[in-house]
Amino acid sequence: MAQKINSKVIIIALLVFIIITSIFLYKMFYQSNSNTTYDNLYLAWHQPSFASAVKKSAPAVVSIHTTNADPIYRSLGSGVIIDRDGHILTNQHVIENASEILVKLADGRTSAAKIIGTDLATDLAVLKINLTKLPVINIGTSAKLEVGDFVLAIGNPLGLNSTVTQGIISAIGPVQDLTSAQHSFGELLDRLIQTDAAINFGNSGGALVDIQGKLIGINTAIMPNVIGSQGISFAIPIDTAKNIFKQLISNGSISRSWIGVQLSDLPLETRQHLNYPETAGIYVQDTIRNSPAQKAGIIPGDIITRVNGSKAQDLLATLHLISALSPGKTYDIEVFRNGHKLVYPVQIMEKL
Repeated sequence: MAQKINSKVIIIALLVFIIITSIFLYKMFYQSNSNTTYDNLYLAWHQPSFASAVKKSAPAVVSIHTTNADPIYRSLGSGVIIDRDGHILTNQHVIENASEILVKLADGRTSAAKIIGTDLATDLAVLKINLTKLPVINIGTSAKLEVGDFVLAIGNPLGLNSTVTQGIISAIGPVQDLTSAQHSFGELLDRLIQTDAAINFGNSGGALVDIQGKLIGINTAIMPNVIGSQGISFAIPIDTAKNIFKQLISNGSISRSWIGVQLSDLPLETRQHLNYPETAGIYVQDTIRNSPAQKAGIIPGDIITRVNGSKAQDLLATLHLISALSPGKTYDIEVFRNGHKLVYPVQIMEKL
Protein backbone atom coordinates (compact mmCIF):
# COMPACT_ATOMS: atom_id res chain seq x y z
CA MET A 1 0.00 0.00 0.00
CA ALA A 2 2.81 2.37 0.94
CA GLN A 3 4.59 1.64 -2.33
CA LYS A 4 1.46 2.57 -4.33
CA ILE A 5 1.15 5.86 -2.44
CA ASN A 6 4.83 6.67 -3.04
CA SER A 7 4.46 5.88 -6.74
CA LYS A 8 1.46 8.22 -7.00
CA VAL A 9 3.38 10.99 -5.25
CA ILE A 10 6.30 10.60 -7.64
CA ILE A 11 4.01 10.62 -10.69
CA ILE A 12 2.19 13.73 -9.47
CA ALA A 13 5.50 15.49 -8.78
CA LEU A 14 6.76 14.65 -12.28
CA LEU A 15 3.54 15.95 -13.84
CA VAL A 16 3.80 19.21 -11.89
CA PHE A 17 7.43 19.59 -12.99
CA ILE A 18 6.52 18.96 -16.63
CA ILE A 19 3.65 21.47 -16.51
CA ILE A 20 5.79 24.19 -14.91
CA THR A 21 8.65 23.56 -17.35
CA SER A 22 6.24 23.65 -20.32
CA ILE A 23 4.82 27.00 -19.18
CA PHE A 24 8.33 28.38 -18.75
CA LEU A 25 9.48 27.23 -22.18
CA TYR A 26 6.28 28.54 -23.80
CA LYS A 27 6.91 32.00 -22.39
CA MET A 28 10.54 31.91 -23.43
CA PHE A 29 9.99 30.72 -26.99
CA TYR A 30 6.61 32.14 -27.97
CA GLN A 31 6.08 35.24 -25.86
CA SER A 32 9.56 36.70 -26.24
CA ASN A 33 9.79 39.84 -28.35
CA SER A 34 13.49 39.20 -28.89
CA ASN A 35 15.23 37.23 -31.60
CA THR A 36 17.73 35.98 -29.02
CA THR A 37 15.46 33.36 -27.49
CA TYR A 38 18.27 30.87 -27.11
CA ASP A 39 20.42 33.40 -25.28
CA ASN A 40 17.55 34.23 -22.94
CA LEU A 41 16.99 30.57 -22.21
CA TYR A 42 20.70 30.05 -21.58
CA LEU A 43 20.88 32.99 -19.19
CA ALA A 44 17.76 31.81 -17.40
CA TRP A 45 19.50 28.57 -16.48
CA HIS A 46 23.04 29.99 -16.15
CA GLN A 47 22.87 33.17 -14.11
CA PRO A 48 26.40 34.68 -14.34
CA SER A 49 28.16 35.32 -11.05
CA PHE A 50 31.59 36.86 -10.60
CA ALA A 51 31.78 36.19 -6.86
CA SER A 52 34.70 33.78 -7.28
CA ALA A 53 36.72 36.32 -9.26
CA VAL A 54 36.04 39.01 -6.65
CA LYS A 55 37.07 36.75 -3.76
CA LYS A 56 40.36 35.98 -5.51
CA SER A 57 41.28 39.56 -6.41
CA ALA A 58 39.58 42.08 -4.10
CA PRO A 59 41.74 41.35 -0.99
CA ALA A 60 44.82 42.56 -2.92
CA VAL A 61 43.25 45.92 -3.84
CA VAL A 62 44.10 48.69 -1.37
CA SER A 63 43.00 52.26 -0.76
CA ILE A 64 45.65 54.99 -0.87
CA HIS A 65 45.33 58.21 1.13
CA THR A 66 47.82 61.02 0.55
CA THR A 67 48.57 64.46 1.95
CA ASN A 68 51.03 67.11 0.82
CA ALA A 69 52.51 70.28 2.29
CA ASP A 70 49.03 71.80 2.46
CA PRO A 71 47.35 70.15 5.49
CA ILE A 72 43.92 70.74 3.95
CA TYR A 73 44.81 68.79 0.82
CA ARG A 74 43.74 65.16 0.72
CA SER A 75 43.85 62.71 -2.15
CA LEU A 76 42.24 59.31 -2.48
CA GLY A 77 43.05 56.47 -4.84
CA SER A 78 43.50 52.74 -5.13
CA GLY A 79 46.38 50.35 -5.68
CA VAL A 80 47.12 46.67 -6.22
CA ILE A 81 49.50 44.49 -4.19
CA ILE A 82 51.75 42.79 -6.74
CA ASP A 83 54.11 40.72 -4.59
CA ARG A 84 54.64 39.52 -1.02
CA ASP A 85 57.47 42.03 -0.57
CA GLY A 86 54.81 44.72 -0.29
CA HIS A 87 55.14 46.37 -3.71
CA ILE A 88 51.97 48.14 -4.82
CA LEU A 89 51.18 49.28 -8.36
CA THR A 90 49.08 52.42 -8.70
CA ASN A 91 48.69 55.57 -10.83
CA GLN A 92 51.32 58.29 -10.73
CA HIS A 93 48.65 60.97 -10.40
CA VAL A 94 47.32 59.31 -7.24
CA ILE A 95 50.52 60.02 -5.30
CA GLU A 96 51.72 63.12 -7.17
CA ASN A 97 53.21 65.75 -4.83
CA ALA A 98 52.43 63.56 -1.81
CA SER A 99 54.34 64.22 1.41
CA GLU A 100 52.67 61.35 3.26
CA ILE A 101 51.08 58.18 1.91
CA LEU A 102 48.87 55.87 3.95
CA VAL A 103 47.75 52.51 2.57
CA LYS A 104 44.71 50.70 3.94
CA LEU A 105 44.23 47.02 3.13
CA ALA A 106 40.91 45.30 2.59
CA ASP A 107 41.38 43.45 5.91
CA GLY A 108 41.57 46.77 7.77
CA ARG A 109 45.33 46.96 8.34
CA THR A 110 47.11 50.21 7.55
CA SER A 111 50.70 51.11 6.74
CA ALA A 112 52.74 54.08 5.68
CA ALA A 113 54.12 53.67 2.16
CA LYS A 114 57.23 54.94 0.44
CA ILE A 115 57.58 55.70 -3.25
CA ILE A 116 59.87 53.32 -5.13
CA GLY A 117 59.49 55.04 -8.49
CA THR A 118 57.10 56.88 -10.79
CA ASP A 119 56.59 57.20 -14.53
CA LEU A 120 54.67 60.23 -15.74
CA ALA A 121 54.47 59.01 -19.34
CA THR A 122 52.40 55.94 -18.46
CA ASP A 123 50.85 57.36 -15.28
CA LEU A 124 52.21 54.48 -13.20
CA ALA A 125 53.92 54.37 -9.81
CA VAL A 126 55.25 51.72 -7.44
CA LEU A 127 54.90 51.98 -3.66
CA LYS A 128 56.15 49.73 -0.88
CA ILE A 129 54.63 48.87 2.49
CA ASN A 130 56.15 46.88 5.36
CA LEU A 131 53.51 44.35 6.33
CA THR A 132 53.52 40.57 6.41
CA LYS A 133 51.05 37.95 5.16
CA LEU A 134 49.96 40.15 2.31
CA PRO A 135 47.31 39.09 -0.21
CA VAL A 136 48.80 39.13 -3.70
CA ILE A 137 46.79 39.43 -6.89
CA ASN A 138 47.05 36.85 -9.65
CA ILE A 139 48.55 38.60 -12.68
CA GLY A 140 47.14 37.73 -16.09
CA THR A 141 47.93 39.05 -19.56
CA SER A 142 46.36 41.73 -21.71
CA ALA A 143 47.72 40.29 -24.95
CA LYS A 144 44.69 38.10 -25.68
CA LEU A 145 41.91 40.45 -24.61
CA GLU A 146 39.04 40.92 -27.03
CA VAL A 147 36.27 43.46 -27.37
CA GLY A 148 33.22 42.04 -25.61
CA ASP A 149 35.11 40.26 -22.81
CA PHE A 150 33.60 40.66 -19.34
CA VAL A 151 35.73 42.67 -16.88
CA LEU A 152 35.47 43.80 -13.27
CA ALA A 153 36.78 47.09 -11.89
CA ILE A 154 37.77 46.90 -8.23
CA GLY A 155 38.73 49.94 -6.19
CA ASN A 156 37.68 52.47 -3.60
CA PRO A 157 35.54 55.09 -5.36
CA LEU A 158 34.59 58.01 -3.12
CA GLY A 159 36.14 56.14 -0.19
CA LEU A 160 33.84 53.13 -0.52
CA ASN A 161 36.25 50.26 0.08
CA SER A 162 36.43 47.20 -2.17
CA THR A 163 33.72 48.36 -4.55
CA VAL A 164 33.21 46.18 -7.62
CA THR A 165 31.64 47.24 -10.90
CA GLN A 166 31.13 45.03 -13.95
CA GLY A 167 31.27 45.75 -17.66
CA ILE A 168 32.77 44.66 -20.93
CA ILE A 169 35.80 45.67 -22.95
CA SER A 170 34.49 48.28 -25.37
CA ALA A 171 37.69 48.91 -27.32
CA ILE A 172 41.45 48.37 -27.18
CA GLY A 173 43.82 50.96 -28.58
CA PRO A 174 45.45 54.36 -28.09
CA VAL A 175 43.42 57.24 -26.71
CA GLN A 176 45.60 60.21 -27.48
CA ASP A 177 43.13 62.77 -26.12
CA LEU A 178 43.93 61.60 -22.60
CA THR A 179 47.43 63.09 -22.79
CA SER A 180 48.20 66.75 -23.10
CA ALA A 181 51.48 66.15 -24.88
CA GLN A 182 52.09 66.70 -28.56
CA HIS A 183 53.08 63.04 -28.63
CA SER A 184 56.83 63.38 -28.77
CA PHE A 185 58.62 60.17 -27.89
CA GLY A 186 57.89 58.77 -24.47
CA GLU A 187 54.87 61.01 -23.87
CA LEU A 188 52.12 58.83 -25.30
CA LEU A 189 50.20 56.36 -23.21
CA ASP A 190 50.39 52.87 -24.63
CA ARG A 191 47.38 50.95 -25.86
CA LEU A 192 44.53 51.46 -23.42
CA ILE A 193 41.66 49.19 -22.48
CA GLN A 194 38.34 50.98 -22.83
CA THR A 195 35.53 49.61 -20.69
CA ASP A 196 32.02 50.54 -19.63
CA ALA A 197 32.63 49.34 -16.06
CA ALA A 198 31.97 52.35 -13.84
CA ILE A 199 35.15 54.08 -12.65
CA ASN A 200 34.86 57.09 -10.34
CA PHE A 201 37.06 59.33 -8.21
CA GLY A 202 39.07 57.02 -5.98
CA ASN A 203 39.11 54.14 -8.47
CA SER A 204 42.34 55.35 -10.08
CA GLY A 205 45.13 52.83 -9.58
CA GLY A 206 42.72 50.00 -8.84
CA ALA A 207 42.42 46.63 -10.52
CA LEU A 208 40.73 45.67 -13.75
CA VAL A 209 40.36 41.89 -13.66
CA ASP A 210 38.91 39.22 -15.90
CA ILE A 211 36.20 36.77 -14.85
CA GLN A 212 38.88 34.48 -13.42
CA GLY A 213 40.06 37.22 -11.08
CA LYS A 214 43.35 37.78 -12.93
CA LEU A 215 44.75 41.31 -13.17
CA ILE A 216 44.56 42.56 -16.77
CA GLY A 217 44.80 46.31 -16.28
CA ILE A 218 45.28 49.26 -13.92
CA ASN A 219 42.28 51.61 -13.91
CA THR A 220 43.45 55.07 -14.79
CA ALA A 221 40.85 57.49 -16.16
CA ILE A 222 37.39 58.34 -17.36
CA MET A 223 36.67 60.42 -20.44
CA PRO A 224 36.89 63.99 -19.15
CA ASN A 225 34.49 66.85 -19.81
CA VAL A 226 32.69 65.26 -22.73
CA ILE A 227 28.91 65.54 -22.93
CA GLY A 228 27.31 62.12 -23.01
CA SER A 229 30.52 60.28 -22.13
CA GLN A 230 29.01 58.04 -19.46
CA GLY A 231 30.29 54.50 -19.47
CA ILE A 232 33.67 55.35 -21.01
CA SER A 233 36.57 54.42 -18.75
CA PHE A 234 40.16 53.39 -19.39
CA ALA A 235 42.78 51.08 -17.93
CA ILE A 236 46.48 50.59 -18.63
CA PRO A 237 47.08 47.06 -19.99
CA ILE A 238 48.86 44.86 -17.49
CA ASP A 239 51.50 43.81 -20.03
CA THR A 240 52.57 47.46 -20.24
CA ALA A 241 52.31 47.91 -16.48
CA LYS A 242 54.42 44.81 -15.76
CA ASN A 243 57.35 46.16 -17.77
CA ILE A 244 57.16 49.55 -16.05
CA PHE A 245 56.81 47.85 -12.65
CA LYS A 246 60.00 45.82 -13.15
CA GLN A 247 62.01 48.83 -14.29
CA LEU A 248 60.82 51.03 -11.43
CA ILE A 249 61.75 48.40 -8.85
CA SER A 250 65.19 47.95 -10.42
CA ASN A 251 66.05 51.57 -11.21
CA GLY A 252 63.44 53.83 -9.64
CA SER A 253 62.85 55.48 -13.01
CA ILE A 254 62.27 54.68 -16.68
CA SER A 255 64.93 55.20 -19.32
CA ARG A 256 63.49 56.27 -22.68
CA SER A 257 65.11 57.07 -25.97
CA TRP A 258 64.49 60.45 -27.57
CA ILE A 259 65.24 62.03 -30.93
CA GLY A 260 63.21 65.24 -30.59
CA VAL A 261 60.44 65.14 -33.16
CA GLN A 262 56.70 65.65 -33.10
CA LEU A 263 54.89 63.06 -35.18
CA SER A 264 51.46 62.18 -36.46
CA ASP A 265 49.90 59.41 -38.49
CA LEU A 266 49.90 59.98 -42.23
CA PRO A 267 46.43 60.88 -43.59
CA LEU A 268 45.50 60.11 -47.18
CA GLU A 269 45.45 63.76 -48.28
CA THR A 270 49.01 64.27 -47.01
CA ARG A 271 50.23 61.18 -48.85
CA GLN A 272 48.64 62.43 -52.05
CA HIS A 273 50.00 65.96 -51.61
CA LEU A 274 53.54 64.64 -51.11
CA ASN A 275 53.19 62.00 -53.86
CA TYR A 276 54.03 59.33 -51.32
CA PRO A 277 53.15 55.95 -52.87
CA GLU A 278 53.02 53.79 -49.70
CA THR A 279 50.47 53.47 -46.89
CA ALA A 280 52.92 52.95 -44.01
CA GLY A 281 54.89 55.90 -42.72
CA ILE A 282 54.82 58.63 -40.05
CA TYR A 283 54.65 62.36 -40.76
CA VAL A 284 57.19 64.66 -39.08
CA GLN A 285 55.25 67.71 -37.89
CA ASP A 286 58.19 69.46 -36.27
CA THR A 287 61.70 68.94 -34.93
CA ILE A 288 63.04 70.35 -31.69
CA ARG A 289 65.97 72.73 -31.96
CA ASN A 290 69.36 71.04 -31.46
CA SER A 291 67.68 67.67 -31.04
CA PRO A 292 69.28 64.48 -32.40
CA ALA A 293 66.81 64.43 -35.30
CA GLN A 294 67.49 68.03 -36.31
CA LYS A 295 71.25 67.62 -36.02
CA ALA A 296 71.08 64.53 -38.24
CA GLY A 297 69.18 66.38 -40.97
CA ILE A 298 65.53 65.33 -40.47
CA ILE A 299 63.17 68.24 -41.15
CA PRO A 300 59.45 69.00 -40.79
CA GLY A 301 57.50 67.50 -43.69
CA ASP A 302 59.61 64.35 -43.88
CA ILE A 303 57.92 60.98 -43.73
CA ILE A 304 59.69 58.44 -41.53
CA THR A 305 59.56 55.10 -43.32
CA ARG A 306 61.99 52.94 -41.32
CA VAL A 307 63.66 52.99 -37.91
CA ASN A 308 66.79 50.86 -37.58
CA GLY A 309 65.62 48.77 -40.52
CA SER A 310 62.07 48.18 -39.23
CA LYS A 311 59.10 49.60 -41.13
CA ALA A 312 57.28 52.52 -39.48
CA GLN A 313 53.74 51.14 -39.75
CA ASP A 314 51.86 53.65 -37.60
CA LEU A 315 52.40 56.17 -34.81
CA LEU A 316 52.37 53.75 -31.87
CA ALA A 317 54.54 51.21 -33.65
CA THR A 318 57.09 53.90 -34.48
CA LEU A 319 57.12 55.18 -30.90
CA HIS A 320 57.91 51.69 -29.69
CA LEU A 321 60.65 51.28 -32.29
CA ILE A 322 62.31 54.45 -31.04
CA SER A 323 61.88 53.61 -27.36
CA ALA A 324 63.58 50.25 -27.93
CA LEU A 325 66.81 51.94 -29.11
CA SER A 326 69.73 52.40 -26.72
CA PRO A 327 70.64 55.97 -25.72
CA GLY A 328 74.13 56.96 -26.78
CA LYS A 329 74.15 54.72 -29.85
CA THR A 330 73.59 55.72 -33.48
CA TYR A 331 70.85 54.20 -35.64
CA ASP A 332 69.70 54.76 -39.21
CA ILE A 333 66.34 56.45 -39.73
CA GLU A 334 64.96 56.39 -43.27
CA VAL A 335 62.72 59.22 -44.49
CA PHE A 336 60.85 60.06 -47.68
CA ARG A 337 61.41 63.57 -49.06
CA ASN A 338 60.73 65.07 -52.50
CA GLY A 339 60.22 61.70 -54.13
CA HIS A 340 63.37 60.12 -52.68
CA LYS A 341 64.22 57.97 -49.69
CA LEU A 342 67.09 59.26 -47.58
CA VAL A 343 68.87 57.62 -44.65
CA TYR A 344 70.12 59.66 -41.70
CA PRO A 345 72.32 58.30 -38.87
CA VAL A 346 70.75 59.61 -35.63
CA GLN A 347 72.51 59.47 -32.26
CA ILE A 348 69.86 58.58 -29.68
CA MET A 349 69.57 60.59 -26.47
CA GLU A 350 67.95 59.61 -23.19
CA LYS A 351 64.82 61.59 -22.45
CA LEU A 352 65.16 63.26 -19.06
